[in-house]
Amino acid sequence: MKLPDVHQAILDQETLSAYFLDLDQAAQVLEVRAKGHEALRANESTLDLLRGRVLFEGKDVASLQIRYNFEGIEWWDTLSWIAGEIRLVRIGHDWSEIEESTST
Repeated sequence: MKLPDVHQAILDQETLSAYFLDLDQAAQVLEVRAKGHEALRANESTLDLLRGRVLFEGKDVASLQIRYNFEGIEWWDTLSWIAGEIRLVRIGHDWSEIEESTST
């Protein structure tokens, strides 16, 4: 079984703003979850993208996981505040490849 590729980057504030705009305009957002906030952790419900952005940019949460579809691939992005920097970890899941390999 082939594991998905993992990509990492450090984002500046301008790139983070462009990232959220791209998600809003070009992706199908499936789920947004915040981590590192007691009230949200206790209520594991998902957030909308705007609420997640506000909480993350305000440093009210330590990290934000966003799952979305873009060009036929499901992406799982995790944004985290690490030592004052914004770290992005991205994993792409092409579920069709997994389904094809299990059916052969």
